[in-house]
Amino acid sequence: MGVKHLKVLGILSGTISAIIAPTFSMACISDNILAKTNISEVQTYFSSEVREQIYQEVQSNEILRDYILNNKIIQITTAGKVTDNSFNQMTWEAISEFSRNVGFNLDMSSYKETKSMSTNEIHQAYSDALNKQYKIWVLTGWQHSSFFQSWIQIPVYRQKFKEQNIKIISIDWDATQISELDPGTCISLNFRTQESSFLIGYAISQYLNEKYPDDETKKIINTTAGTDTAGSTNFSYGFLEGIRAWNNEQTDETKKIFSNVYKADSKVFLETTYEPNNPLTRNEFTLSITGQGKEIFKEQAPTIVMPVAADWSNTAANIIKETNKLDQQWVVGVDSNMAISYGPTYAPYFITSAEKRIGIATYKALCFLLGISQTLSLPELYPNSNETNWIINLESTKIEQNSVESNMVVNGGIELGFVGASPSTLSNKEDAKRFDAIIKETKNKFFGENSSENLLKTVDQTLLAKYNEAKLSNNIAEYNLAVFNLANVLYGEMNANNKEYFNLVVSEINRRGN
Repeated sequence: MGVKHLKVLGILSGTISAIIAPTFSMACISDNILAKTNISEVQTYFSSEVREQIYQEVQSNEILRDYILNNKIIQITTAGKVTDNSFNQMTWEAISEFSRNVGFNLDMSSYKETKSMSTNEIHQAYSDALNKQYKIWVLTGWQHSSFFQSWIQIPVYRQKFKEQNIKIISIDWDATQISELDPGTCISLNFRTQESSFLIGYAISQYLNEKYPDDETKKIINTTAGTDTAGSTNFSYGFLEGIRAWNNEQTDETKKIFSNVYKADSKVFLETTYEPNNPLTRNEFTLSITGQGKEIFKEQAPTIVMPVAADWSNTAANIIKETNKLDQQWVVGVDSNMAISYGPTYAPYFITSAEKRIGIATYKALCFLLGISQTLSLPELYPNSNETNWIINLESTKIEQNSVESNMVVNGGIELGFVGASPSTLSNKEDAKRFDAIIKETKNKFFGENSSENLLKTVDQTLLAKYNEAKLSNNIAEYNLAVFNLANVLYGEMNANNKEYFNLVVSEINRRGN
């Protein structure tokens, strides 16, 4: 199928709002299916001037234009739709916005929605993409890890995959670990969720003190995790480190935040699993939120809860709703903006969410893989703006670093726009506005380039060295102690079996006096 060049009806200029995309002819059906939503914030993150530069460069650069036209893009979901108000939708928004910005109606931009987690169905989606010669595959979500690995191990598919020079963008999982993928064929995008969670933990501490200056029983938080693995516990790690940072700054102990201690043997409930309908687990989870569990501080329910598993976020909101605690308890969502994911009925129960900015990361990866980043020499369009020594070789179509074919892994945090805090949806609009302002102040304080108080970028080199040694030791106890002593989420991250760390940090948060 030929790809037609669209006639531009409207060009972006510096005077046009950043959320307005170029307007193109709607001549073909594929343009009609491009996403028109912006929950990923792609249209607001990249300025109108940058998007106009992309358009002009592609239209004037014949080599670049032909390269883009010869590299079709497809998104393949795992049992999800591109209208899910979450990762799939954010990914498709990025692909759609990219398609508009390069000025073509891309028959090459498409998606395949699978209906189940069936290996046969997802393998068939990969095979269809192969047969239709899509050259860039965007695979969002850790579920792809096992499905893609088992598919690429089939010799006939692996050979054809290599012959077609296909590139993979693996989002929230690391495809570079798959040995069957040649160097120069993969970008893996991962998200430093501990940074956005730190931002939220500190901001919530300040917010609770402003809202309840004289009520110690309102300054209580709780976090739980689906499993004791890094994908879950990085959120809780950052959240608690943000609270710890706030507490360490306070000379007035009445301003300190307490952590709701759920069980004597585990200061943080780390094994909620991903089964909210399991009655035993749900009962334990309910107790931790309602303040009826073991060792609950002053027998009070936590004011803020951060359940690190999407389904548990909804469960927490429902528990608060059932106990008539709206405007008394709130949830911190994770992964995506849960106020959008669960709709307007649930929005007031979410104070914010620790987001993975899937769309922004995907858009950057597309700009890189299709040659735009290096042609325009715009660092903000590289997946990692600090490493612009990476290129896409337009002749070999391979990714290179310093002229060597290599696969790219990006662990992006706040600085790269990969993570952030969602706008607050508190029912009290003034409270929501104030919380968003605190988030902005906190971001400037800890992550701002010019901040004199940038504590996170001032790291104790001795503690950092011990942390790096512990990472290689395979001694979990040493590793957890090193993370605790480092107390710096820009350098640290969770591993697995983190119970020791959480016991240490919760004990410190709750300690009063000398």
